[in-house]
Amino acid sequence: MKEQKTGLNSLRIINNPNIASQPFPVMGAFRVLDNPLDKTNFSLAYSISIDSYPGGNSSIFALECGSIVDNALVLEIYFSYDGSIKILENNGTDFTVTNVGTWNRNTWYDVRVTGEGNDIRYYLNGTLVHTGQLLYNIDEIRFAHDNYSGAAFIDDVNINYDALSVQDNVQNTWTIHPNPVKDILNLKGLTNLESYAVYDISGRKLEEAFHNTKQIDLSHLNTGVYLLQLKTDKGQVTKKFIKN
Repeated sequence: MKEQKTGLNSLRIINNPNIASQPFPVMGAFRVLDNPLDKTNFSLAYSISIDSYPGGNSSIFALECGSIVDNALVLEIYFSYDGSIKILENNGTDFTVTNVGTWNRNTWYDVRVTGEGNDIRYYLNGTLVHTGQLLYNIDEIRFAHDNYSGAAFIDDVNINYDALSVQDNVQNTWTIHPNPVKDILNLKGLTNLESYAVYDISGRKLEEAFHNTKQIDLSHLNTGVYLLQLKTDKGQVTKKFIKN
């Protein structure tokens, strides 16, 4: 099994034989965010692969998003021991559970969650699988399991506090044209470009390059709406464009 989807490292969550199994996913890697994710405008993405077979000998591996301020668990995405993928959302009094798919051993799954106005949208491998609502902002994320057995690998974690916005100090210095674009997209006013990436509107990365350029050939893309993310020495910017 390849333990990294990209790069050289990944987060491995594995059974601790010195601690008993738990009724819920409570063990793993926790991170308190410096700034809360605004439930109306954010994105959170990661990739996961599990090395055990679905069934009684597997753990529940989960992304858990919480609100420390509100003392609430906001949402969970379960890769459950029975092979199902579930979304659990806090509805104020309980959790609404939605089955959205199944998982297989040693297979990478790309998960993306976006807050867009009143809706929260969940994507699995680039496909929208569920739309719900959040009651709270998110200020803590956890990759956790119930310490039963098996291991999971987490990679390509990406947190964007403002899903479709840009940093003002960079935004004011550059433009793209033409937009809509047919073939070549020109970048104007941008210096020290380190890399760029093109995403479809669901957040699935389509291509990435690590070099400085003033033009990007988009002739191979299908007609539609896309996001262009650029990284410079001054920060990161994201721009929406239309491909004709």
